[in-house]
Amino acid sequence: SPQLEQFARSGAIHPGDVERFAAFIQPHQLRSLLQTGQETLRLIYRRRTGGAYRWNLMELFPDPVCCGEIRRAILSVRDIHDVLRKGLEGVSVRSQELIRTLGERNFSIYTIDLNAGTAAAVRVDGQMREGASTLAPPWSELMRSHIKDRLHEAYQAEFQRRFSLEGLRRARGEGRQKAELLCQWRSGEDYRYISVTAYFGQGPKASDYTVLALQDVDKQIRRELAHSMRDMQMAAILRSRFKMMNTVDLESGQCELLDLTRTAGPENTRLEDYRFYTQTELDSFVHPEDQEDYLAVLSLDHLREKAAATEDFGEEVCHYRQQGRGTRWMEQRVIYSRQKGRVMVNILGQDI
Repeated sequence: SPQLEQFARSGAIHPGDVERFAAFIQPHQLRSLLQTGQETLRLIYRRRTGGAYRWNLMELFPDPVCCGEIRRAILSVRDIHDVLRKGLEGVSVRSQELIRTLGERNFSIYTIDLNAGTAAAVRVDGQMREGASTLAPPWSELMRSHIKDRLHEAYQAEFQRRFSLEGLRRARGEGRQKAELLCQWRSGEDYRYISVTAYFGQGPKASDYTVLALQDVDKQIRRELAHSMRDMQMAAILRSRFKMMNTVDLESGQCELLDLTRTAGPENTRLEDYRFYTQTELDSFVHPEDQEDYLAVLSLDHLREKAAATEDFGEEVCHYRQQGRGTRWMEQRVIYSRQKGRVMVNILGQDI
């Protein structure tokens, strides 16, 4: 180990690979290999050869003829520069259609060789790397320096589990087409929401590679979170003002009645036929003199007619008296809102 470490620090190993090389050749790596029963440990690094750096593969594996108390391991080194270059050129050709599809919406794109454990940066922070060398460090190193170290600490463990080389290989073995994670990424002094997606190739050769893309979804996620907050605020306002909400499905004629004075749940919700519901209201609750006004606003036929004419939002109000000795006025407020080509109808009732 001292001789190999001296060799690494003499300039023979690329500066970006020296520390990984030095850590790999320590004696505890040998002991770990022999004690855990791992078949092979591998390191891909750049070695100076003839004035340039070439990619080498170092492998450490138990001596198959070793027996008794003598425990030995075999270390082999081979030049894989040409093989690696050819492999990465191959993946760029197979992945170019997917990369074009990912387009401008992804600010960083990487191709990963799941067999060799290496990766190539196609696009980093919005800049294409078409003119750069196709060679790149191992995925574990690229993943840490380019992505993981910039993630919020709450997401780092899950990112490692899903997108480490072991996680990607596991997902490929399960036959998955992609793996995804929504997380937060440091941008300047702030954190932004990003979506990380690994796309797995299909077929015998394509499945050796995956394309990993990072997309900025901060505006979209924060807008959805704001909508959720507004929905909760609106629900609180409705509960403070109204007692009942009736949601009408105009296509089926069914309605869902929710008691707003109680906690939301199946026990406080009931489904009915809307025509039957309005007829029951007319027979039992609406004053005879107000029944015509009631139907003019609340009949199913009128709801459908009004909804068809609603472009974005509409509202109608019906006031009527309850049957009985004393005069008690009620209000039914009908809200029409068009969402994704369909009009939602909600009727809010209160005692006024």
